[in-house]
Amino acid sequence: MVGNLRHKRLVNLIGCCAEGDERLLVAEYMPNDTLSKHLFHWEKQPLPWEMRLRVAYHIAQALEHCNAQGLKIYHDLNAYRVLFDEEGDPRLSSFGLMKNSRDGKSYSTNLAYTPPEFLRTGRVIPESVVYSYGTVLLDLLSGKHIPPSH
Repeated sequence: MVGNLRHKRLVNLIGCCAEGDERLLVAEYMPNDTLSKHLFHWEKQPLPWEMRLRVAYHIAQALEHCNAQGLKIYHDLNAYRVLFDEEGDPRLSSFGLMKNSRDGKSYSTNLAYTPPEFLRTGRVIPESVVYSYGTVLLDLLSGKHIPPSH
């Protein structure tokens, strides 16, 4: 289902490969690094406010598209999942994919951006996306990375 999802604000999947227990997803090439690099590891100047607002808007558009398609796939959205294409436009990648355990719960890969209810129950609910989007907005406003202890 995720493979069929296409949008100008997403890093679209091109193909996949499965051999034995190995799986590989192939996505569009994004040559201009991650939001994390531009926001937290800048060398010359901080990310301009105009671009921060553009990132927030483009992420919201991507999440709205996923929601309109009935996919609640972002539960641990973060600055590492936002990539910049050849034109410098921000796009969402990775689709918040999680590993499912044998007990039926799913586990996040980034605790700093993971909603509290997800940590308690191991389940993604619609509000999980809103919480994760809020953590990225906090990153954009503060220009600082949220420590895992918060």
